[in-house]
Amino acid sequence: MVPSRRSFLQNAAILAVTTSASIRSLAAQKKVHELTTSEEIGLQTLASEPQETFEKWTGGKFRASLSGGSVGTLVLANVTSATYPRSDKHTGLPRGVEVLEVKATLLEFTSRSSYLPPNTYTLDHDWLGTFDLLVEPCLYPQGTFTYIAVFTRFTGKSGLT
Repeated sequence: MVPSRRSFLQNAAILAVTTSASIRSLAAQKKVHELTTSEEIGLQTLASEPQETFEKWTGGKFRASLSGGSVGTLVLANVTSATYPRSDKHTGLPRGVEVLEVKATLLEFTSRSSYLPPNTYTLDHDWLGTFDLLVEPCLYPQGTFTYIAVFTRFTGKSGLT
């Protein structure tokens, strides 16, 4: 039997409360990691508008590490954003279906160091702080590796209906 929307939401709420209580309990039992100033700035960076924040650092260097070990430097090559669904495209959805608008910002990095496999790396920038970011390899033209990272944010607006 397919659960009703009400039972689904009730179960989701119970799971959220239970998970939150479990996390608080674990945090109380273990010493919680104190954030460094660079990590606090990094959290603010991730919470900000990606296009505006990263665009002014195009050409800037980000030190990349994995599990505490340095893996090289990434240079921010390009920042682009787009909003979806695009009003000029047909979504294929039935008429009257509400779609939430999403803004996607793509960061393109380059590196001349060794290849980095897809992973969540800790990036450190002098002004933007320290933060974790999923980085995916993309292109390998002429000895330069290209990587991408994507931010997606709901705008709070309805898209096509």
